[in-house]
Amino acid sequence: MADEIDLDDVVISQQAFQAWRQFAKSVVTSLVHSKESHDIPDERARINPDGSLTIFVAFPGEEEVSMKIPPGDWTPRKIS
Repeated sequence: MADEIDLDDVVISQQAFQAWRQFAKSVVTSLVHSKESHDIPDERARINPDGSLTIFVAFPGEEEVSMKIPPGDWTPRKIS
């Protein structure tokens, strides 16, 4: 499995950002409607062997919620 990285270390396209935001909103909405209370951890990312990026949130005791971003829709952030 690829190492986790901070989402602040990458730049994603506007399209990928909007897709993640919509996806995350739907996940949070369904968590709010469930009977269980959840603290929402920070988003993280993994660079996959195929060059794609997986953005995810790992909830304690549950499977992670994730979305794959194609290689052309993200780049590493350049540190100056």
